[in-house]
Amino acid sequence: MLDKFIKFRYKRVVLTFVWSLAFVGSNSLTEAQELKIAHGDSLSSSGLSETQERVVFDSSFMNGPRTASPRWESGYLISREIETFVPDTPNVRLYDKSGRKVREASIWFQGAQRLLIKDAAVTSDGRIVASGIAEKPDGTAAPFIALTNLAGSVTNVVRTDGFYPANICVAPDSTVWSFGGTGYNESNRANPGAVLRHFDFQKGQIGAFISRSAYPTSPMPDERAFIRCSSTQAVVYAAQVHEYIEMDYDSTSPRRYLAEVPPNLKFDGFASQGPKNAFGYFANHLKNSDPTEGLYALVFNESGKTARWVPVAGAVGPGIQSGIIRTLWGSDGQALVVSRAGDPAGRLAFHWVIPMRQQ
Repeated sequence: MLDKFIKFRYKRVVLTFVWSLAFVGSNSLTEAQELKIAHGDSLSSSGLSETQERVVFDSSFMNGPRTASPRWESGYLISREIETFVPDTPNVRLYDKSGRKVREASIWFQGAQRLLIKDAAVTSDGRIVASGIAEKPDGTAAPFIALTNLAGSVTNVVRTDGFYPANICVAPDSTVWSFGGTGYNESNRANPGAVLRHFDFQKGQIGAFISRSAYPTSPMPDERAFIRCSSTQAVVYAAQVHEYIEMDYDSTSPRRYLAEVPPNLKFDGFASQGPKNAFGYFANHLKNSDPTEGLYALVFNESGKTARWVPVAGAVGPGIQSGIIRTLWGSDGQALVVSRAGDPAGRLAFHWVIPMRQQ
């Protein structure tokens, strides 16, 4: 198997935070406080009020030798190891909402010398999907997308020769969408091909969209990018090329929006809760007390095909400010899964917050 930018009025963004006032010694709320935080033309008197849990996770999700930043999807935290050098080494792990590891897979192919796991996702029934590159001793490499069973064993593989599936998500029908790269030729020019592709484990590639030539040779569009699948569409935010992409499953053409990264910040987390409902986490890696770090919502100007990241009031600020969002792990139903400054357990403590958009 080896073988632009336009000013515009925007929707109000409201976040209801329900959080524990007594963190220590408990994995769930012992006392709750509701903070209705609005961003936009005016404060809103309405919001969602729903108690959510705080859970401290098993530290193994980020303690591996080469662990990438995990993500929350389909009821699981997905943790992966970037590099694997020997078979039978767990390189993708799933953790459920209790914070415990519940499944792992050792993705490996006979004849490989090194295996790179570029991304991982999970099907609706809990099977692991992983994308990456298997490297042979002779220097050749085979990009792939693999599916496991519930025991963590590889059952299906799609070879994606000529396409490097750097970012993946799983649609409700268990097909896989990927935003990736086409590689470079000897003149250091990007090879031709599409960067957004659709795969089926039985049929192989079943769709290809957006030519690599739509982007500059450098930076690579698939770097610092995330793709997420919802019930109706796959969405991508590609920070390096300042673009947000929506691809409805029943469409033959994606919608593309210019969406600049906020000044001086880096894109570090992404969540989508359906059409035109995206959130991002942005950080300043050079300044720990930057007051602009934190959670942002994406708002759209449909006529201009632009979008803008808007800070969510109360969820952006310096890292020393207790309660500020410090990590966005993903989306869980109507909630965002985050970690916050000031929690004694740090990033091991996961909090569920309810975002709401109002017209």
